[in-house]
Amino acid sequence: MRLSPQKLFEATGRVRQSAQVKWFKDFLNVDVPCDRLGPIITEAAYEDLVKKRLGVLQSPGGTTAREHPKVRLLAKSA
Repeated sequence: MRLSPQKLFEATGRVRQSAQVKWFKDFLNVDVPCDRLGPIITEAAYEDLVKKRLGVLQSPGGTTAREHPKVRLLAKSA
């Protein structure tokens, strides 16, 4: 089900449709399509985007969406 105008306002804190679309681009790094009713996004898609942003969404490979690089300590030569 598509997010209602009230839910969009609660999520973004913005009233204008163009400001809501900009919020999605700025904070969730996604281009959301828009029509006369506002941004077109389902509740499930919004929740997945937030989880991805927080780094808790599992990717298909079984790792988290936000992997940290592996760090190794190098021993000093004497």
